[in-house]
Amino acid sequence: MTYERPIVSVVLPTYNRLNYLREAVASVLAQTYDRWELIVVDDGSTDRTVEYLRTLPRHRVQIVRRTHRSNAAIARNLGLAHARGDYVAFLDSDDVWLPDKLTLQVHRLRAMPDARWSYTQFGIINDRGDDIPVLSGGPWYPHEGWVLEKVITTEVIAPMPTLVVDQRFLRELGGFDERLVHGQDLDLRLRLAARSPVCAVPRTLCKIREHAGRSTYMLQEIHLWWLRVYEKFGRSAATKVLRRSCRRECAFHLAYLGDHYAKTTSLWRAAPLLFAAFTYRPLYPWLWRVTAKAMIRPLVPAAVWHALRGQRRRRQAAPPSHDS
Repeated sequence: MTYERPIVSVVLPTYNRLNYLREAVASVLAQTYDRWELIVVDDGSTDRTVEYLRTLPRHRVQIVRRTHRSNAAIARNLGLAHARGDYVAFLDSDDVWLPDKLTLQVHRLRAMPDARWSYTQFGIINDRGDDIPVLSGGPWYPHEGWVLEKVITTEVIAPMPTLVVDQRFLRELGGFDERLVHGQDLDLRLRLAARSPVCAVPRTLCKIREHAGRSTYMLQEIHLWWLRVYEKFGRSAATKVLRRSCRRECAFHLAYLGDHYAKTTSLWRAAPLLFAAFTYRPLYPWLWRVTAKAMIRPLVPAAVWHALRGQRRRRQAAPPSHDS
């Protein structure tokens, strides 16, 4: 039997996640769009991943093995180097797609030819696969067109497993920045949005799994890598407005991390981060509020803080007044 050249190359990096990997691969095999190839980049797994991968259909699945380096950007670039499709899609080994994902995104990209990348709505699941509320970011909205400012401010929320990108476009951009251990997805979105409009599919077509092994649980490291991404992009941003937005995000991530340390460890650990935030956006009102609370917190008994927080929660939960 002969097989047509794939239209979509699916790049899936993995390392010792066999318990989730099976579900991820099964969600690719179940796609209603069938002109795909799957490129699994195994980052030197030491569990039974290799044995499992050997059971997959070789005419649809390429297996690329390498020595463990714990850098998803390198793994994705390696997968991209083997891609033959017109488009590249990305799936993490702990996430899953819904069956119509590729069908709907390829159709949308062809209907909007100026857009060279696409994203979808997404849901969150726990380690057992149960749906849980989206943790942050507010309501999802399908922004389309030129969305760079909204990517900077995270109004456009497009995690890596939601993306389908024109392969030649991705190669023109140089693929993933391998100097970034974390934050490669944000870095890529910024570069995509700076060079092309985007199209969106307003349906939940992938599920992102929250569990203790995800990099998002490494709070300090994640925020400092995001800071590095915004600094990098801000240096090359085309307009003063974009550069100002990047500096605001730098201030936000430093202040957020400083506030976290002020609450959980000590002011001495928080203070350098909060002061550094002022070098990016000295007139940022939220930064002043966070810093003031951090300075006052050691002087106020813990019981008073708990009482104030409880009072605030009760006000937020109270029904609106109907008094005229």
